[in-house]
Amino acid sequence: MHRSGLTTEKAVWALCQLVKKAAIDNLSENDCRSIIEMLFIKYDVVFRKHYALAEGYVPAFYLPRTKLVLDIKADKSLSRDSIYRECERYCLSDDVSGLVMASGIQGLPSSIHGKPTGHHHLGNQPAHVGELVF
Repeated sequence: MHRSGLTTEKAVWALCQLVKKAAIDNLSENDCRSIIEMLFIKYDVVFRKHYALAEGYVPAFYLPRTKLVLDIKADKSLSRDSIYRECERYCLSDDVSGLVMASGIQGLPSSIHGKPTGHHHLGNQPAHVGELVF
């Protein structure tokens, strides 16, 4: 349980809801990041941009209070395997309790290395948390 009183699973769900609210579908990666950053500021979310989890492992956003990572991969040519491997690297970090990925691939497993994950498909699809659709 985090200082906020949320479980990691609920924090992942809440972050997915916030990403869904951002309406970042079909935008460039930089535009997605800018919109998410403005939304975080609007809702007083404490975050760090480009926080280095380890050398070469730098997600778009890190939320230190919940230890969540939010990364965005808007390039539709990226494979599901390459995005999954990146998620695996993030989830290996002790600084990460959970992860949300916004990308053009369809879904992620509900957890990676025992850490809950969420996914937002950058298209006209609803956000996904594990097997749940909302």
